[in-house]
Amino acid sequence: MRPMTTSTPLDHLHAAVSGIVTTPADAGYDAARAAWNLAADQRPAAVVHAAGTADLVATVRAAAALGLRVAPQATGHGAACLGPLDDAILLRTDDLRGVAVDLDAQTVRVQAGAQWADVVAASAPHGLAPLAGSAGDVGVVGFHLGGGLSFLSRLHGVAARHLVGGTVVLADGTLHTVDADSPELLWALRGGGGTAVVAELEFALHRVPELSTGQLFWPIERAGEVLRAWRDWAEKAPREITTSARFLRFPADPAVPEPLRGGAFFVVDGAFAGEAAEAEAALAPLRALTPAIDLFGPAEITSLVELHMDPPAPVPAASAHTLLRELPDDLIERLDALAGVESGSALVAVELRQLGGALATGDPEHGAIDGIDAPFLLFAVGLAGGPVPLEVTEPQLRAVLGAAAPYGAGTFPNFAEGPGADAPRPAAVAGRLARLRGEHDPDGLLIAAHA
Repeated sequence: MRPMTTSTPLDHLHAAVSGIVTTPADAGYDAARAAWNLAADQRPAAVVHAAGTADLVATVRAAAALGLRVAPQATGHGAACLGPLDDAILLRTDDLRGVAVDLDAQTVRVQAGAQWADVVAASAPHGLAPLAGSAGDVGVVGFHLGGGLSFLSRLHGVAARHLVGGTVVLADGTLHTVDADSPELLWALRGGGGTAVVAELEFALHRVPELSTGQLFWPIERAGEVLRAWRDWAEKAPREITTSARFLRFPADPAVPEPLRGGAFFVVDGAFAGEAAEAEAALAPLRALTPAIDLFGPAEITSLVELHMDPPAPVPAASAHTLLRELPDDLIERLDALAGVESGSALVAVELRQLGGALATGDPEHGAIDGIDAPFLLFAVGLAGGPVPLEVTEPQLRAVLGAAAPYGAGTFPNFAEGPGADAPRPAAVAGRLARLRGEHDPDGLLIAAHA
C-alpha cells in the first residue's frame, strides 16, 4: 500500500486494502489499467491489485461507501465488454493464481486470477485435464462465467457445466461459500456472468489416458474445398474430437517458424481424447485431402493450451462472432471471397469452431449456460492498431458477420466483444438471472462482462 500525496475521497480505499491502489494521478496508472486486449482503453476511478481475498471484500465495501461500482478483472481478454469505468474501481485479481488439485475428488480449486496454464500445469502430471480455453493466459473465472468452450467440449460439454462450487463476495461485502446448498448462486456461476465477485472456483477434472492434438495446414488457395470437406466431416465426427477450421494469416515475425512466417493458410486444429488408433481413424478423411503440413499426433495434456497458436502476448484486437444454425455452400463461398487467397483480407483469422456432441445437450435448470443449440460458431479477429488500424479491421469484420447473418443462431458470451454484445438469453434464464441480481445486487454495484 502506498499513501497518496494529497487527501482525496479515495484515501478510504487506500486504508481498506493491503494491495496496491493506483489512481489517475499516479505514474503507474496506465500500466495498472491495461487489459490483455490493448484496444480496450479502460479508465477507472482507481485500480486495486488485490493481495488476497480480504482485499476483494474490502474493495466491494469501499466502493459502496464511495458511491463507485466494482469491475473484477483477471486478464482483460474480454475487457471491451465492460464499457466506461470512470465511476468504477477496476479490481485486478491477476496476482491471485493459486491452484489446488484434489486427486480423490478429481477436482481443482483455483483463485480468482488463475490462468489456464496454471491449472494445466498442476493437473497434467496426474493424467487429468480441465476443460481449458485455447490459450494458457486466459483467465479461468471469466471463462466459466461466460460458459467455456474447450478442445474437449464435444466430449464433455461446456466448462460451466462442471463447476461444483466456489467462494464469492456479494455486493453487500459479505463472503459466501457456493455449493450444492446454495443452488441459485451455483446455477448463476455456471455461465451466468457477474452476479458476484468470484474469489475461488472449484470444478471437475477429466481423466485423459491418451490424447492426440495438432494442426493440419493447406495452402490458402484450397480453403473453399477443404472447408466444405471439413463441414461434411464435422457433422459425422465422433464426439471425442473437437476441432476448428481457419483462414489464418501469420505475421512476418522472426518468432514465427520459417515455414509459416508471413504466410496464409487454411488450418484445421484440435484434439482427440482417446486411443491413438481411434484418433488416426477419425482424422483419415481430413488427411485424405493431402495437407501440406501435418502436425497432428499423440501429445501431452499441456498441448491443449498451445495447439491453437493464439498470440503469446497482449495485442490490440477487434473481433466479431456468431453461432451458426448451418454452414451451407453459399456461406462457405462468401467466406472464401472475404478471407481467402484473392480477398486481400487484413484479418488475422476467420474461424469456424466445431460444436455438437455433448455441447448440443444441456439442462437449463443445471446452469445459466449448459449447452449450445448450434452446430458451428463463426469467429473473426483482426488487429485494432499497429500495422493494421481499426479503420481497416472493422469493415472487414462487419462483412464477415453480414455474410453469416442469414444463418445466425445468436452469440456465445466468451466470444462477445463490446458493451451490449451479448445476445439476449432465453426468457427463463434472463428472468432468473435478473431476480438473482435484484436480490444480491439491487444497486448495480458490480460490473461484469457477459452480464
